[in-house]
Amino acid sequence: MQRRMWQRLQRRKRSIEKRLARRRKHNAKRTGFLRPVMDTGGLKYALSDRSRGIAYGGVPLMLRIAHRAGLVEAVDRHVRLLNVHLPYHESDHVLNFAVNAL
Repeated sequence: MQRRMWQRLQRRKRSIEKRLARRRKHNAKRTGFLRPVMDTGGLKYALSDRSRGIAYGGVPLMLRIAHRAGLVEAVDRHVRLLNVHLPYHESDHVLNFAVNAL
């Protein structure tokens, strides 16, 4: 590799590392407030004689089961993919695949 190309790559790498370091610092300050984005807070089910169910009605229930079973916390604890969790966590990406499969 030519010296000039190598220097350019090193400069870009340092730039990316500086940007990630700033984000990590910012993320560390907010760690107490960050949680997975896919949440079921405030969800209520209502049944009546006249209404019909929809095919997607079980998705929030499955997400609630995943939260209560500890699956979300386990994924966040054991899977390391993202350098910065703004705003998504690893569990959000994993649950996205699972919900799409449902």
